[in-house]
Amino acid sequence: MLVLAISIFTGVKNARDNFTTKGLTSTQTIEAYFKGYNNLDTALMEALIKGKTPSEYVDTISRMYVVGKQRQAYGGHKGFLSPEKWLYFVDKPLNVQMAGIYGVSNVMIDGKLSDLNPSIYKINQKPKAIEVENGITLENNSQSVHNVEYFFIRTEGENTDLIVQKVFETFTLTYVKDKWLITNIESDYSDTNYNSDAFKLDYFEALNANDGNVKAAVGALRNKYKWLPGDAVLEQELHRLEELAKDMYWFTTN
Repeated sequence: MLVLAISIFTGVKNARDNFTTKGLTSTQTIEAYFKGYNNLDTALMEALIKGKTPSEYVDTISRMYVVGKQRQAYGGHKGFLSPEKWLYFVDKPLNVQMAGIYGVSNVMIDGKLSDLNPSIYKINQKPKAIEVENGITLENNSQSVHNVEYFFIRTEGENTDLIVQKVFETFTLTYVKDKWLITNIESDYSDTNYNSDAFKLDYFEALNANDGNVKAAVGALRNKYKWLPGDAVLEQELHRLEELAKDMYWFTTN
């Protein structure tokens, strides 16, 4: 009985540590989805979805996570990084072979550019449910539909070629009891034609011209390469790296 009680307690505690969309608007739920996408965070994404089609997308992310971890097991490879993480890591030609890209950039939700930095809650934080959105009182099974555009970027092959597609999607979200869940995604895409090797050369030249400043280098190239991440996303990544460096410094000096 004691073992059973401990198991039940542990299960309840773990459930309370899970992510929830409660407290998020439908737009913020989509932003959280793409944040999970770029971090290959299936635990987050699974908390945002319901239904066959969204589950298939999360299954793909799960497979990429496993492949990335397999690559990391050999020779210090970084696995798959989001576009902004890749840009900061690949600051010299030698690093190109040490990381791949799998993620999205320039996500537009209903025509508005998102920085993909929504509030994300866990069940144990007890967020308050969103009851009204856009002037409409939400009820069980209420639906919200959003048009989403973004660039999907991945690398493949021994040369780590960058493949870029422009994606157009329609997200349907359903209000289930007290929170939004993504219940359907309809997708279409078009290929973006450009020379991957030429981009890499341009990027390293821009880095040299801007004393290694990634944000400045990307800014110099953005008109030519429309899929490059925006300044807000790059600034968030720089802040993350700076905080990581502080934590590592504290760990090594204490």
